[in-house]
Amino acid sequence: MARTSILNRTILSSLLLGAVIIAAPGCKKGSSDTAELTPPPAPTYENPFDELNDIPKQMTAQLDWVTQPLRDASALGDDFTAIQAKYSIDVKALGGMATAAFKDGKIEISADVAVTAEAKADIEALLGKIKAAGVAIGTIPKRATKASGAIGKMSIKVVGLAPKATAYLKKQLADASAEMSAELKGSIELNLTSIPEMPNKIKATGKDAIAKVKAIPNEAKTTFTELVAAFSGEGAFPKGVTNNDTEQPVPEVEGEGEGEAAAE
Repeated sequence: MARTSILNRTILSSLLLGAVIIAAPGCKKGSSDTAELTPPPAPTYENPFDELNDIPKQMTAQLDWVTQPLRDASALGDDFTAIQAKYSIDVKALGGMATAAFKDGKIEISADVAVTAEAKADIEALLGKIKAAGVAIGTIPKRATKASGAIGKMSIKVVGLAPKATAYLKKQLADASAEMSAELKGSIELNLTSIPEMPNKIKATGKDAIAKVKAIPNEAKTTFTELVAAFSGEGAFPKGVTNNDTEQPVPEVEGEGEGEAAAE
């Protein structure tokens, strides 16, 4: 595997599982436009500045949504190892059953594997997780398309939000009572000074996020062999699972909510 960041190694390794499922003959790629293919909805905001300031986080939420099946699938390596060790099952025998679940959604205990009723139940539960992970990973291409579109719309929306956020904060200052503290007033003014830089920074964040989203399906090819070996019992499962680390260059300004409260 290429020596990239922990995140990239995790994503690439996890995506391999998706590659196994997607490439397998007769595999079920998962449902189409079901709930699992609905991108995270935008929160409800109290004002345009809060929405503008939160857009980078929402872009990251879209990227997290695309890669969620990868994180879920990568955790199965620990489950696989635990079951194999707990019941002293031959790792290649368990790997064969896991591969069948990956490729064909087939959940059954191999006839040549002698296990107790408890072990059978645990193995079948594991195979069920593997099958579900394969179905979810099969939705990644559609997730990437949906997330790219959502992020692109956010980048466009920021142009209109910036002047609205400016007007909102200026009105906060104008309507504020005489009792407003210097600290609260300063936080609103600081929010105002941050707005001119936000559109370009947010657009840059969006461009980076879209590039990452679009790269996910193809990057699976680079580590296909490693994951296949791991699930067949001939290699190690990838470790170091983290959420994505898309940079969010727009800092949250301390006290941004305090200014709003003061204006009420």
